[in-house]
Amino acid sequence: MKRISAISLTLVTAFLLYFAFKMLPDIYLNAGQKAYDDKNYQEAYSSLKTAVKLAPKNKDIRYYYVQTLVKLPPTLDVQKELYKISQVNLGDSADMIADRQISMWRNQITLNVGDNYIEQVPFDNKILRWDLSKLPLNVCIKNDSPNNVPAYYQTAINKAFLQWQSSTGFLQFDFVDNPSDAQILITLVASGERKDCKESCKYVVAYTTPLINGDLLDKMEITFYDSNNLGQPFSEREIYNTALHEIGHSLGIMGHSYSKNDLMYMEYNSNENYDKFRSDFQLISQSDLNTIGLLYKLIPEITNTQLSTFDTSHQFFSPIVIGDDKQINSRKMLEAKNYIDAAPNLPNGYIDLASAYAEQKEYNSAIEALNKALELSSNDNERFIIYYNFTIIYMNIKDWDNALKYAELAKQAKPQSADEINGPIAAINFNKGNIDAAKQIYIETLAKDPTRSIDAINLAIIYIKQYNFAQAGKTLNKLVAANPEERNNPKVKAFGLLMFFFR
Repeated sequence: MKRISAISLTLVTAFLLYFAFKMLPDIYLNAGQKAYDDKNYQEAYSSLKTAVKLAPKNKDIRYYYVQTLVKLPPTLDVQKELYKISQVNLGDSADMIADRQISMWRNQITLNVGDNYIEQVPFDNKILRWDLSKLPLNVCIKNDSPNNVPAYYQTAINKAFLQWQSSTGFLQFDFVDNPSDAQILITLVASGERKDCKESCKYVVAYTTPLINGDLLDKMEITFYDSNNLGQPFSEREIYNTALHEIGHSLGIMGHSYSKNDLMYMEYNSNENYDKFRSDFQLISQSDLNTIGLLYKLIPEITNTQLSTFDTSHQFFSPIVIGDDKQINSRKMLEAKNYIDAAPNLPNGYIDLASAYAEQKEYNSAIEALNKALELSSNDNERFIIYYNFTIIYMNIKDWDNALKYAELAKQAKPQSADEINGPIAAINFNKGNIDAAKQIYIETLAKDPTRSIDAINLAIIYIKQYNFAQAGKTLNKLVAANPEERNNPKVKAFGLLMFFFR
């Protein structure tokens, strides 16, 4: 009897599996076909999506699924699904229909745009930009230089923002006095020491750094030096032209154009180009305007609104226009190499090249590029960026000792950015088994800035591992109290029950 029961159970299980893998897809396909024929495309979508999950290579299911997607409004989910199908390359009719629809969308998006370099805008292969529903952007200029900075520095920077505003017609800026209220913070600092610098030494006037918390864009920081390598103030034209360029970065154009006619041309941070840069006030080119306009039609992956609440209607899934991660990174590597050819004695190109190598998981090449960047670095701000990148690379390969070493070097190079590097230091300590050290760092960092979601979530995880559920819940509730938008963060929502019981 026991043997018969076991055999019967095996047969029943086999039948159920056969039913699940052979019959269920057909059931959902038939339901989807009927709904499609009745022009009830939303219902057809629901049935056929399940059928595709059960039998992803079934040509009949794929055909009706794609035909249904084409009939639906092009929401973000619909765009993503069609793009994913277009990339599978099974060579069936569904593949052809998806390719045709993606091509049609791409042509619709770019038809009236004109020349642009949209493929150069991503940051770490992601679209980063501000939420237009939250304009105007607050801008603050803060003078941290101990030296006398000419009054035209601020005037020229203000004019550059107004030029972007009037040229685009859709961007708006307000100037504020409090740095904590600013989305774009411009800081004037003393010029760092330059090694082996003679009159022809290349130098940087300014650079832009995005401050990102998870997928939230907290702030864009533009740092201006107060003088060149000879201790001389920059001219009004240099400040104005550099401000125009860096504002382009702060708005989301994170790469550079390859055309010398464009404001965002990659070489304008090198003084080899400042003969023209000094003598002429630069203009925002039509290609620059086309690029920024197109950027703000793409759905961002990093912005100043929680992505779960971001309004994606009438906007486009970025890979439709700029390709997938592999294509983006290939162009990023080309841009870095071109930058190095144009300015071989500046570290910027090697930093970008290291980032591209790291994206391809070619970590040895990335480390080699960063070592070259470190050799060319001439101030603590550059060294901070390099050490920070070393930290992330060594974290990726789980070399915690080297990761901690470079994190501490980054902290020494730029003490004012300690909070930015403390998160990785805490994560490194956690992975090294120094749980109490990690916890203390998170506690201290959150005491200064309770809106840091990644730090709050990591601290909550530590409390949970220590069975201190009450403190975990309180930590996340403090985060939401400091920044109510975090309530919509999926990573915070995952702890909803804990937060409900432990306020």
